[in-house]
Amino acid sequence: MEQVEAILHTRRGLYAFAAVAAGILLADALPAVAAPIWFAGACAAVLAAALVPPAWRSSRPLLAAAALLLGAGSMAARVLSLPNDRLVLADEALVLVIRGTVLLPPQPDETMEEWERPLHWQGPAIRFTVALDSVQRGPTWHDASGEVAVFVQDANTQAASGDRVEVTGRFRPVSGPVNPGQRDARRWASQAGRVGTLSVGSDDAVVVLAAPPAPAARVQAALSSGLAGLHQRASDALSAALGQATDDSGVRSRALLKAMIIGDEGPSLRPVSDDMSRLGIVHILSISGFHLVLVAWVMVNLIRLTGDRGVWEYALAAAAIGLYLLVVPAQAPVVRSGVMVLVLLLTEATGRRYDRLNVLAWTACVLALWRPLDIYSPGFQLSFGVTAALIWRAGAWSQGLASSGLLSMPGVRGRTRREPVGPAQWATSHAVGLVTATAIAWTVSSAVVAYHVGVLSLVGVFAGIVLTVPSILAIAAGFVAMIVAAASPAVAGPIGEVALFFADITAQGSHLAAKLPASALTLPQMPLAWTLATTAVAIAAISPGGWRRAGTRLAALACVLWLAGLLVYSGLPVRHGTIDRYALPNSSATLVRAADQSVLIDPGSAARRSGAFTLRRALTASGAWRIRTVMVTGLQTERFNHLPELARSLGVQTVLLPPQFELVAAARPGGDQARLLARLRDLGVDVRSFEPADSLLIGGLSIGIDGPGEVRLSRPGTPPERLSLVALETAEHRVLPD
Repeated sequence: MEQVEAILHTRRGLYAFAAVAAGILLADALPAVAAPIWFAGACAAVLAAALVPPAWRSSRPLLAAAALLLGAGSMAARVLSLPNDRLVLADEALVLVIRGTVLLPPQPDETMEEWERPLHWQGPAIRFTVALDSVQRGPTWHDASGEVAVFVQDANTQAASGDRVEVTGRFRPVSGPVNPGQRDARRWASQAGRVGTLSVGSDDAVVVLAAPPAPAARVQAALSSGLAGLHQRASDALSAALGQATDDSGVRSRALLKAMIIGDEGPSLRPVSDDMSRLGIVHILSISGFHLVLVAWVMVNLIRLTGDRGVWEYALAAAAIGLYLLVVPAQAPVVRSGVMVLVLLLTEATGRRYDRLNVLAWTACVLALWRPLDIYSPGFQLSFGVTAALIWRAGAWSQGLASSGLLSMPGVRGRTRREPVGPAQWATSHAVGLVTATAIAWTVSSAVVAYHVGVLSLVGVFAGIVLTVPSILAIAAGFVAMIVAAASPAVAGPIGEVALFFADITAQGSHLAAKLPASALTLPQMPLAWTLATTAVAIAAISPGGWRRAGTRLAALACVLWLAGLLVYSGLPVRHGTIDRYALPNSSATLVRAADQSVLIDPGSAARRSGAFTLRRALTASGAWRIRTVMVTGLQTERFNHLPELARSLGVQTVLLPPQFELVAAARPGGDQARLLARLRDLGVDVRSFEPADSLLIGGLSIGIDGPGEVRLSRPGTPPERLSLVALETAEHRVLPD
């Protein structure tokens, strides 16, 4: 009876989330409808549901309508409409004077989002965020709101967190999509309250005003500064526990630990991140529900060492998670995972363990109302989707496998509390849980990952099972080392060595798995219909008796054949030669196609983080999801720095480099050129020197290099055409005449 009631309650939460999500989609389709209209409709639906007699059974549809209208109103209020005083300017490089409160102390520009960088900016920079209160237009000041990222060339700026400042600089608003397949950053900026960037050069100024900021701005600045200080102290403690690296392997292990424990992602992490992304196990790398559940598990077991604390075990673990969330960066995925884990812990503490799925659904409703655009993000979909699947079926799968004849653990099925008596049974039980959880997660998430990332991991489920164990031990040891190092770095050293040992196993294991020929399958742009159908089949397959049904197997076969058809018939040969230019920060990348061949030229930019992913999405949206040849025209890092990430995902086989490239790499073993050559050779890519007199022939087109950023194209019977690969503000597409 309790299980029946739990299912009914669970359905209520799922129905409510479905209604809220439908409302968000409806408001997105009808952007002209104002938020007050949606909210008024929601209030009317709630009032009507309250007045309907219970015998009529009409309250449920009315409450569903209220949830739908509430989701639509949230989308309209948070994304589609702006406050009256929100700063909205469309001019690039406009000299602007702003006033506001510094939210975070100035710090080196290392983790910025490159697409916000001013176009003329050359850096390096000191960065801080200002919460606007006014802006000067002409001779007068006007009230304004929003957050502006300020980049200052003068490292000696006197601005501090909480100061009210007046800043003069060149303003750049958040720009819209400039490449195929790129999301509209303006929508996400509207949800976050960001309005643009301001670059302060030598002729501009940052002046600290004597007038104090508004109380709300002062509180916001103090909170931001305090959290930044906590994060810095945690980072310093972890660095002290880990010590200094002596080789590349040590650098990667330390970068992996810092990413997994406190969310710091530096350039040294890129090879590990690339390997894990290919395997579909990037959840191990980034702070997510996986890490927070692990931290909660460690805390619960530490608490249990002091005795049986009953429900207080989960309450104290929730408090520890809350403190941990104050240390890690307050990014949307971290906050979302933190809220989800905290709610589930409190569910355990209040004894509502039979209502986990329902609680998860209501939590998803609240977070969707808070950040409506998150329902489009893969992080939101995977966090709640995979967690829901594990809550729903992981226990039954684990019990079924443990009680089967394969493992011969009779008496396990149906028991609500299992305590194996021997170490072998304990290890077997936990191994079964790990295998089933990883298999379920891979089954329900593969189609979603394929849709958003364009990669289908073939060995990801096995890599996830094998690498989860050392990653868990690395996170647990690193977390303890960080806490101990805050009091005594010398005592934390041995614990840090243990954490580095398991982190190195995780990094090396992911690298070896990613090097397998069939580690992942690169995909074209997948249709939404295929994603929805495949995910539905996956859910049906893990449901009770689902895979035994003939309909489920036929549907799975149809999805596989559908995928095979997409792989065969996507990206067919172009009838005419084409040139596609893609806009990147202070740069551009060029794709030349003719017949069934293509070459990508200068795949690099000033972007350090998002450029490779954006270029990959642009190429896939253009139908070029497999590129065998890449050409680099110069020695500058901005012409090739995305190549290591793209080489494997695009199936690159040959890279053509200028003849001086090898000489520069040999002269500077630690330079970007040497690192590129080492990475390409590690991936098995054929690297060749391309002389100025050489030419590459693809489908009747002859391509040569005249110099850095200078390419010549020639066709039979036509004079050569010289193409200058300058920076672009938006993508270009051109069809070559016959």
